[in-house]
Amino acid sequence: MEGIEFPLFPSKGLRLRRKIQDWLEEFQKLLYVSPYEDYSHLDPNSDIAEKRVVGFFHELLSLFVEHSAERKKLLSLKKYFGLPQKVHKAFERHPHMFYLSFKNKTCTAILKEAYGDDELAIERHPMLMVRKKYIRLMKESEVVDRQIALPP
Repeated sequence: MEGIEFPLFPSKGLRLRRKIQDWLEEFQKLLYVSPYEDYSHLDPNSDIAEKRVVGFFHELLSLFVEHSAERKKLLSLKKYFGLPQKVHKAFERHPHMFYLSFKNKTCTAILKEAYGDDELAIERHPMLMVRKKYIRLMKESEVVDRQIALPP
């Protein structure tokens, strides 16, 4: 195992206290435990176990099309994947990676990496361009249909 750093996407208005910023830098240097590896030897209260949990949610959210999911549904997975009891803290303690949206009385966890402004960390799927062309064609055909249907 090696110390792999997670990509961070700080919010413009987010300012972390120096103590927390120092902890985050040390957290980034910790050994990376793959979400696919055996984790039974880890102390559930350690920072390395937290890095595994963060890696797990990072991997899981990156698999979803919208790169987001209801936090309640994500937390229900802790039994099946052997996640620690206080797994919800992963979203709150890592605001540079996850964004929590509180709309319509629902808390949604969103992977910030997927919505970066400058560079996309997640590759665009080739079908996305085909889909956009199809949508544009359908909109154009509506205009053509309306012009044909209306008498001059």
